[in-house]
Amino acid sequence: MALPLDYLRRSVDQLETELGALTGPDDPRLDSWMERLRRLTLDLQSGSTALAQKLDDLRWRPVVRSNPLDRRTDFSRVYGQPERRLTTMFLQAESTQRAKEQARAILDDVRWELDRQEAASPSPGHIQLDGETIDPELWAHVSTLVETQDWEKIPREAASFVEHRLRIWGDISPTVKGRVDVFKQALSEQHLPLGDAGAEQQGWVQIGVGFVLAVANSAHHKLNDRSDQRRYAVGVLGIASLILGEVRRRYSPRIEMAADANLGHPG
Repeated sequence: MALPLDYLRRSVDQLETELGALTGPDDPRLDSWMERLRRLTLDLQSGSTALAQKLDDLRWRPVVRSNPLDRRTDFSRVYGQPERRLTTMFLQAESTQRAKEQARAILDDVRWELDRQEAASPSPGHIQLDGETIDPELWAHVSTLVETQDWEKIPREAASFVEHRLRIWGDISPTVKGRVDVFKQALSEQHLPLGDAGAEQQGWVQIGVGFVLAVANSAHHKLNDRSDQRRYAVGVLGIASLILGEVRRRYSPRIEMAADANLGHPG
């Protein structure tokens, strides 16, 4: 039975953290670390021989070519004499550094495989992203970014899309500048109020303003450094769809008129 992908991701992160602390082939923690890496690749059940070959090629001790048949030889057996100890230490440090770089590349390959499996085989309870789960027009605007997994661009595009729609649907004056002011006016009582009472309407205004402040702020930072960038981007699409869907539900005639006026996507 395949292990949950989230568990495998945490295992990769843990192995990468421990990798930095390994000192070389004589480190007592190395055998355990390598064994867990092998088990992790087996748990992927990807059937990939390339990953297995990279593991087989991972060497923590320096090797030399000892004969014309190009067979590997443990370097410590060739340079074990006391007078060459310094050379051995240097080569061992170089070999350890190279092994760590190869190990990190393997972990990156494992992450890529996890992403591939997640996209190809949704887990039970997985919600498919499409025009049924995301606002249809918003989905048409960001679907290419989702398909290419360009998660970093999605929050900015979603915020711009919602602002553009609210500005048009709420007939907000072009003189109103700034996303916060657009959201405040569009969801105000004079334009597109949501909810049936004052407190509820104010709550929707706060949701809109909070959305644009949080997302606009995050759009200025790199999301690629986050391990949860996909979850973050999907969350942004969910909030954007919530706002757009509620406006559509309550003001469909006005929105249809805007569509008839050949409403376009934000640039």
